[in-house]
Amino acid sequence: DDCASPEAHDVAGWDPGSDFGPAVAKLRRHLVGEFDILDEEVALRLARTYVFFGFGAEALAVVALADPASADLRAAGTIGEVLEYGASPDLRELAKLECKSPLSLWSALSFDHIPEDVVFDEDAAIRHLRELPRHLRTIVAPQLSMRLRARGSLDKAALIMHEAERAEGVLSAEGRLENAQIRSVQTGAGQTEQEVRDILAEGNQEAPRALISFINQQVEKGDEISAEIALLAESFALQFRGTEIERDLIAAQMIALAKSRQFNAAFALLYSQTDDSRGLMRRSTNTLFDTLTGTSDDVTFLKYA
Repeated sequence: DDCASPEAHDVAGWDPGSDFGPAVAKLRRHLVGEFDILDEEVALRLARTYVFFGFGAEALAVVALADPASADLRAAGTIGEVLEYGASPDLRELAKLECKSPLSLWSALSFDHIPEDVVFDEDAAIRHLRELPRHLRTIVAPQLSMRLRARGSLDKAALIMHEAERAEGVLSAEGRLENAQIRSVQTGAGQTEQEVRDILAEGNQEAPRALISFINQQVEKGDEISAEIALLAESFALQFRGTEIERDLIAAQMIALAKSRQFNAAFALLYSQTDDSRGLMRRSTNTLFDTLTGTSDDVTFLKYA
């Protein structure tokens, strides 16, 4: 029973007991032993240390060194995927949202959108969110709030963001966007794109992820997206070309083009893509065709259907 092994996903218990720099430096010195053989115990501690401090890509790089990786090391890697990409297909396959353990939290975050028919212990996920160090709560709180809000648990989503704002004082860009989405549901007034643009215009490093989050949330609500937001997505995709987030931004751009009824541009972007190792294009293509079916004119539909 995966629920019986909470330590495999207990990020709150992975504190190395020292600051990031010294902890990582010490572990890296012992990562490879005699004859260039990887020390798997050190690799696990290093991957968990990276995850504890919020460095998902670095944790994934450590996991990639092991061939094959142990179950615990793979578990750390799936959490690294959640931190880096906002979801984890690998963890999704093993998801147990009904657990009382930390697996409930990370299982929930492995999904872009939690299926309606699954049993999810929301209170357990919130409890384990509260146990995370503050720097990780800043990253994870808006993501969990978004998923709870999409399930209709608006009060719990609002509580998560209230606690995050109280702890942080100033929320991240993604957190502010999520707060705005909650307010729009509570008041019945749509979130203004000007509010979104104001947040993104600050130009901080969280802006690309916040834009992706906003586009995905608009899709969840079935709302259209303006051509200006699609143009912003294209601008970010160009700005972050060659980085880990580029593929996410291209996928978001394709969705935004479709939701703003720029189908020719959306399909041109789709046909130009050759790398779908993470399944981003497949998921975005589903949204593209759903939007085409629901909103395009007959000529455009027949052209691409």
